[in-house]
Amino acid sequence: MHPTLHHQGRSAAGLVSESRCHSINLECIIPGLWCAAVLCLGNYPATNAVLIGRFPLTSRHFSLIEPGDIPAVEDRFYALLKQRLREEIEANPPRFPWESGPMEYELEPTALQVWTRQLRAIALPTPLPDIMMERLFSQCQTLLQSSLRDGAKLVKAVEAIFPQHPDMLNELAGWVMAAPARSPEALLADTDGASFPSQYDAATESQKMALSLMAAHEILETLTCKLTSNQPQAKRDWLTDAGMVRLEVNAKVEQGFVSVRAHLPCAGCLVFRGNAGEEATARRADSGSVAVAQFDLQPEATYLLDIQLELPEHTSLTFAVQLGQDH
Repeated sequence: MHPTLHHQGRSAAGLVSESRCHSINLECIIPGLWCAAVLCLGNYPATNAVLIGRFPLTSRHFSLIEPGDIPAVEDRFYALLKQRLREEIEANPPRFPWESGPMEYELEPTALQVWTRQLRAIALPTPLPDIMMERLFSQCQTLLQSSLRDGAKLVKAVEAIFPQHPDMLNELAGWVMAAPARSPEALLADTDGASFPSQYDAATESQKMALSLMAAHEILETLTCKLTSNQPQAKRDWLTDAGMVRLEVNAKVEQGFVSVRAHLPCAGCLVFRGNAGEEATARRADSGSVAVAQFDLQPEATYLLDIQLELPEHTSLTFAVQLGQDH
């Protein structure tokens, strides 16, 4: 049985808001016992005190608090009261009149969640929390059209998470960009000299930065198709809640021609944005392949390719297509 709060049919929150405390007696929380407290309100006699716990306690259970200690004790009491009310609500959430037992409601997925299944497949020494992976993914999507160099993009994707360590981020980003020549173990030997823990919360600050940079680097590499005369083709797979999206990009770099074929797991469309915002669009009403092409594209330029799936969230996944020159 959970502890309750009573005061002649009035809520404890109402009483606390109506009157200041003139005196407070508080018993410390003892492991294995219920928390018990008595709040004596100035406008009410002690017999009407708010009771927290399985049973009321008399004055012999408490030690007298000096008047000068009241402000500190008040703060502690309100903190305990707030915590207990939160626990009560979590254990016994409010229900509609027609709900006779616990109810489970399916939460609507966010727009990002359609695409985040692929993020869980990224191989990292220590897995990142889903919320952090989603944040990195969102930032990387925004940075695809940026003219920043690759290393600067990498730092930009992570700097909002670690704003206090710009110098360390830049140093670690340089090491991450050197991968796969450098393994994660070699990277950490240059930072903490310690191995990655199994849980993210146990990682040091520099380890967390390194993990975030590695994840952002993998996301940006997957979402960017770099095409040259010697490497005129790029293929990408991206796992979604609806199934696998498969992408194949082919280029004739000297002619500025790029064709794209995509296999969609459900109804959707493919939008390829070329020069001056010109769009080439292909759509289908079920799963299958779609294809688009753009002409007269410029070298050393970035063009965006959007894959849109007709799902309730109605969101898109963006890839970057870059035409480069062989060095």
